[in-house]
Formats: sequence, C-alpha cells, structure tokens
Amino acid sequence: SNVVLNATNINNNTNQNLTTYWDVSDADGDNVKNITNWKINDTSIVVLNMPFEEINATATNNAWDYSGFGNNGTVTGATWSATAGYDGFGAYQFDGDGDNITLGNGTSLNISGAITLEVWINATNLGGDGTLNSYYKINETELGTGVLDDTDYFGTSVTGIGDLNGDGVNDLAVGARGDDGSETDQGAVYILFMDISGNVDSYYKINDTDLGTGVLGSNDLFGGSVENIGDLNGDGITDLAVGAYNDDQAVYILFMNTNGTLNSYYKISESDLGVVLDINDKFGRAVTNIGDLNDDGITDLAVGAYTDDDDIDAPPGADQGAVYILFMNITGGVDSHYKINESDLGAGVLDDNDFFGISVAGIGDLNGDGVEDLAVGAYADDDDIDAPPGNNQGAVYVLFMNITGGVDSYYKINESDLGAGRLDDSDFFGISLENIGDLNSDGIMDLAVGAVGDDDNIPSPGNGQGAVYVLFMNTTGGVDSYYKINESDLGT
Repeated sequence: SNVVLNATNINNNTNQNLTTYWDVSDADGDNVKNITNWKINDTSIVVLNMPFEEINATATNNAWDYSGFGNNGTVTGATWSATAGYDGFGAYQFDGDGDNITLGNGTSLNISGAITLEVWINATNLGGDGTLNSYYKINETELGTGVLDDTDYFGTSVTGIGDLNGDGVNDLAVGARGDDGSETDQGAVYILFMDISGNVDSYYKINDTDLGTGVLGSNDLFGGSVENIGDLNGDGITDLAVGAYNDDQAVYILFMNTNGTLNSYYKISESDLGVVLDINDKFGRAVTNIGDLNDDGITDLAVGAYTDDDDIDAPPGADQGAVYILFMNITGGVDSHYKINESDLGAGVLDDNDFFGISVAGIGDLNGDGVEDLAVGAYADDDDIDAPPGNNQGAVYVLFMNITGGVDSYYKINESDLGAGRLDDSDFFGISLENIGDLNSDGIMDLAVGAVGDDDNIPSPGNGQGAVYVLFMNTTGGVDSYYKINESDLGT
C-alpha cells in the first residue's frame, strides 16, 4: 500500500487543510479494512476505524473518532450502504473527486506540531477461497536460451526470500537438483529477482563455483530442498538453508549478499548431529523454518530424512522416515537436535515405505499453546478409507510440538478428511507442503499440499499431471474444507 499526506493546494502550506489517501488492494479486489491514526507530537488526535461502520444504529456519525478528543468526522459526497464493507456491516464508498471527510475541533487539530499518520491494514481480511486468480510460468524462456539443460529439474524446490535486493519486489530461490557443475548432478540454486508481473528481471546461480572446489560431489543433489530461514547471523540479509540429500546427506546454511551471491556458508552433516546417518536416510530432502522453537532467540529448523529406518519395530522396518529438529546457533551450526520418528508417534503408526519426512512445513502455533507446530508429509502412506486399502495415496501429519522438539500429539490428514474417493492410488498426496498463511481470514494458518501423481485433469484423465490441494485448517489439525488446483484451473 502507498500512503500520501499532502496539503490541498500546490504550495503545500501547512495552514491549509491536509488530505490523505492511500492505495490498498489485493489481486481479487477484495475490500480491506484499516484504521487511520493522525498524531501531533506523537499524540493521537483522531483515530478513525475504517470504513466507518455503523455506530449506534445510525449512519450519520460513522466517521467516529476513537482517540478521546471527540474529533468525529463529517462525511461529504460519499455514499453509505448499511450492508457494504468487508464484513457486511456498512461502509462509505468514496468514488468522486469531491468526496471527503471533514474533522472538527480546531484546537486539538493545531498542525503547528510534528504531524504523523499511521495506517493499519488488516491484510488477513482478504478472504481468499483457494481458487486460482492467474499465473505466470517461469522456465528457460525467462532465464535465457541454454541456461537450463535436460534433467536439471529446475523447480525441484522453491521458497520466497523476501525483497533480497531492495527493489520493493519479493524474490525467489529455486532449486535445480540435477544441475551439472564440475560433476554430474551436483545441483544448484537460482536466486530470481522478480518483477510484480511474475517475470524474472535477473538471476544469480549458486553452485559448486560459489561453494568451492570439491565441496559438492557427483549426485549430491544440492537444491533438492531450499528454505528461507530469515536473518540468522544478524547482518540484515535473508539467509537460506539448502538440502543436498543424496550422496552427501547435508544441509547447507547460506549466508547471502543482497545481489544473490554467497557471502559464506556452513555445512550441517552427521558430524554436527553426533549420529551416524545411514547411507540412504536422505537427510536434507526437506527443510523448513520452524521459528524459535526453544525460545533462545535463534531460528530453528526441521529437516526430513524420509527413508530413515530407525523405528521401534523388531526387526526394524524399511523407509518409514524421520524428521530432525535442529536447534541452531547464529554461525549456522547445530547446538542440539531431536529426532522424530515412530517412537514419538506410537508403535504401528508408520508403515514400511510411508516416507514420513518427504516434506516439512512450519505452520506457526496452530493450537494456540505458544509453541510452533509442524506439518510433515508421508506421501506413500496407504491408510485410506477404501476397502481394501489403496496404494501410495499419501498423508500429512500435523505435529503439535513441545519446546524440546518432541511431539505432544498429532493429527493425520488423509482421504478420511478429504472424502471417500478423493485420493487415488499413486496420487502421492503430501510430497510437498507449504504454509500459505491465513488464506480465508478465519484466524488459522492454511496449507498447500502437492499430489504429484494426481490424474484428474481435463478433458480426460492423464497420467501424473499433478495437483495442489489448498487445505483450510482448524486448530485441531483437521481440515474444514479444501480446494483442488489442477489443469482445470490452469487451462487445457
């Protein structure tokens, strides 16, 4: 949004009436509620609750001042509707050049002091329903001919990194796990500097050239996961965590520069964990920022190891999976860790080849107990509601955490929540996860869940085209409703 404060004539004399206007909108054109606070010498003189909802069942004094000075406004020219506004309780429509609000009480409005204006925009009231507004496809056309090679797998992972270069537009980091540097499938991460239309203005590619000779080996698959971890080292620049889960089984903490280049890095591997990772644990296949779980002022991480076998069965199972909670320090190292597997969930909860930990997403404090919670994908889970059970339909576990990294309780999302017949065999629901904030404005974080094998496209079923489920959550971890995005939304 843009807020402008200026005088009503071109000379900008301070003894003239002051006008304010701001540009606030979302992509759907939804109404946005806001509060405007005028201050003199840092003292509130007028606080207007926009869009002036009905007071005492009347529409005549709706420009109501909540500051205590009684500077109620007089609305001129605007049209009142008792059922308008984002919540249907009334609003004025300012759609003409002469529409204005006049504020009374000239004494408290003496503008000889320092004038400031604050506007609070309640962005949670955008009221999204999960449907697709529009999209833009980024591929080699944007990056340039010859930039991407066959089997680079650009788009393996993606994360928002805020406005890294300070141009006012949010940027992206995109993994390309099959990129060939000095050796085959070493992997890479592209930093994409975006424009507001979804185009790429420029990019920087991070690979073995940045990390140093010999750091990445063949088939490391660097870029298999990527996550914004905030400003870990306190230099004012967003940092990244990048998984290299195949041969090396590591997570790289990348301390960034604003131009997308690498300042320095720290490599987290089994030596940091103090454990021996099995050769096929796939530690680093997924990584997410879980906030400051242990309340030490430093962002912590959850890392998936989706083929981990260390369950509580005798003999041990195969590829049940695990998630490591990493309590971090500002150097990028690990102070301590906690491993979540079937020991936390309960005997028999995970089956062989469930691949718990294929994806992870921090979901904030979903149940309101003051502790950050976690969503974990198990994309090959078979415990659906069909008889007999299906095969690789998938599931998502919502883990209610404690500050030690352990699990207090959990809720499992699968076909039972979505409805009979919603998931088919080999849909692989849960292969990817993302916290999408409170999309429908009910005060609860929502989730986007990938189903890479979904075939329900148009005009006739295909094969593995894929889909994304937008899940509207409740505080128990269950799903109130959902919207499925597939080819029907993108177009034939």
